[in-house]
Amino acid sequence: MAIKTQWKLKDIQWREVFKRQDYATLLLTACFIVGLVIPYAISDPRTSAYIIYDATISNAGYDNFKPSVPNFVPVLVPLLTFAITVVVGELISSKSQHNTVTEAVASALFFVLDGIQSFVCGLLVVQITKLVVGRTRPDFLARCNPIIPGNITITIGGHTSTAFNLTVYTSAYLIWCWHMRLSWTPVHLSMKQQFLLDLRNVAAKLWMLVLLGVAWGIAISRIIDNQHHPSDVIGGALIGICIALIYVLRAIPRYKRVLSPEVKSAQGDLDEMSV
Repeated sequence: MAIKTQWKLKDIQWREVFKRQDYATLLLTACFIVGLVIPYAISDPRTSAYIIYDATISNAGYDNFKPSVPNFVPVLVPLLTFAITVVVGELISSKSQHNTVTEAVASALFFVLDGIQSFVCGLLVVQITKLVVGRTRPDFLARCNPIIPGNITITIGGHTSTAFNLTVYTSAYLIWCWHMRLSWTPVHLSMKQQFLLDLRNVAAKLWMLVLLGVAWGIAISRIIDNQHHPSDVIGGALIGICIALIYVLRAIPRYKRVLSPEVKSAQGDLDEMSV
């Protein structure tokens, strides 16, 4: 167990926090952001042939349409819940794993930056797929009448992919942080201690279900609002889930790079003892 010293916010050594980050990851994130802009700067979205009596693109449209879920929600809410979960996980739940508050903040920033890259990567995949495939929306005829602007072609659900990417990353981090981070050792707990431990686990599970429920609600709203076909939403969810799992499974074994050498050594000894 790490020695808990210097555990006040004023003791954070910000230079050390930033020094320990993965700058190759930051560079790749910047490349992904540039990659979001380049395709639309060099080409127009692909247009698809359509038939005016195709029922799949004849859903009703509305003047002054407003989505059931505002467009900022699939990005802002998952990002905020993800950041809050990581901060609580590193600074409160896993406090005993860190020697100083500087290490806790460095670990939190490491996971936040990795999660942001997962989000940007998912967004890049979705946008390029939309650009290349160019499937018409369910309300295509009502929206276009039938003139083709740039916002009527879709493939996979971008809002859905974004929401599931961040919520699945958050949930996977939460499972690791609350249940798998410490080596399990059988100990005798009083009834009160066991109840509090179980209550914490239930709270973590409930938080994960709420996050996934929000993502699912966003996905359903895109179908209800005639913005996506069900298959588009399922495809977006699968892409978001897969990218999130790839990133979080890569980040978890690499987070020790932000710890101080003595903490890395101590945790390595604990891992060997638990084998």
